[in-house]
Amino acid sequence: MRTTKASRARRFQVVMLVVSTTIASVLLSPLAGARTAALKTITVKVSDTTLKSSATSVPAGEVRFVIENVGKKGHRFDVNGHSTNLIKPGKRATLVVAFKKAGKYTYLVTLYHGRKGTLTVTAKTSSGGAGASAATLAAGEKLFKANCATCHTLKEAGTHGTVGPNLDNVKRSLSYIETQITNGGRFMPPFGASAGGSFSAAKIKEVAEFVYHAEHS
Repeated sequence: MRTTKASRARRFQVVMLVVSTTIASVLLSPLAGARTAALKTITVKVSDTTLKSSATSVPAGEVRFVIENVGKKGHRFDVNGHSTNLIKPGKRATLVVAFKKAGKYTYLVTLYHGRKGTLTVTAKTSSGGAGASAATLAAGEKLFKANCATCHTLKEAGTHGTVGPNLDNVKRSLSYIETQITNGGRFMPPFGASAGGSFSAAKIKEVAEFVYHAEHS
């Protein structure tokens, strides 16, 4: 059987497509693997009466939920506005969810005796910064609103002060923020007890953690 130029050209195109696809998969798979490895994974086992999670706290960022249905009924998992399809008995589903802010998030198992649990998301740790619990951030926000709202604008706190710098426009280190709150400066009074203010070291830390988180989130 004679091979025409057209058929040879088509065969060459097919071979090149296969080669290109193979090369792409080889080059990209390490990147995909690295991203997958970086994700925090939480395994959730769902039966018809129980709900067990392998973790109750994670730092802010992307979280991969692996939901295993070990019951005899179909179930659906929901967290932070994201849901799986119906997970049949003996099957599993994967859900990747981004948590951008610290706080407490409720996850649900719907259908057939729905159940729920709570996941605590802490502030993301980064170089020069710190991770803080949801309780610390909440305490810091309360102190900030009571003592700093009239002077500073900070979206995270819902404040619109104009006397001091707009904190939404700066990104200071945690140590800088702690020093500024403790000692004050220019028109800002000192808040640290060591400098004549009324804040204990613990309160300074709470406010600083909150401000740092708000500036860098």
